[in-house]
Amino acid sequence: MVWATGTSHRCGPQPSPPGLYAGPVGSTVGQQPFGDDLTVQEEQPPFRGWLLGPGRLTVTARAQVSERSMVSVWLTGFEDQPQRCREVCVFEIFGVTVTSGPNPSAAVGAGIHPFRDPALREEFSVDSIPFDPARWHRYAVTIAADACAWDIDGAPMRTSRQAPAYPLQIFTGVFDFPDRESGATAGHEPWLEIDESPSPRARTDPARHAPPGPGA
Repeated sequence: MVWATGTSHRCGPQPSPPGLYAGPVGSTVGQQPFGDDLTVQEEQPPFRGWLLGPGRLTVTARAQVSERSMVSVWLTGFEDQPQRCREVCVFEIFGVTVTSGPNPSAAVGAGIHPFRDPALREEFSVDSIPFDPARWHRYAVTIAADACAWDIDGAPMRTSRQAPAYPLQIFTGVFDFPDRESGATAGHEPWLEIDESPSPRARTDPARHAPPGPGA
């Protein structure tokens, strides 16, 4: 568990950012703030990692989660301007929704969180999918100029008539919630593996981004 120094906010495990942007010391400019009264404590030079524009992002992944954990892959704005902050969730899976056995399934969340972007609206849903998230699957989102579309293993999941108008950075995260421990999962360590396809005939990069073709 992570504590934010100088505040009473208790954070869950935080993923490492793929980029960094913050204003001068004392300013409120920064990425993914969790409160309204946060200020920059130490000035850092901007770091722009893999910033994605329109196109198709495919992530090949598998995960093991319990009732007290979740995994996710998502995109957010670089936030060099406060309103350029929206999130495009590629997928999220809470372990409490996973069922095993001969007919495994899991509830998969995907969609858009606008946060402080006034040009967008909340559009997020969770759907039960008949699959085992511990096996390899291809999670994808296609972002066009005015729409987004999600699919899993090529099967359409959902669409939106919204799209970002600024570059996005990719995050992966494994979240553990100790206060949800029931005693049945003590010692369980959740994991998310992003890797190449296990089939030598269908090898792909762990995360691939294909820009739209001419005229798209």
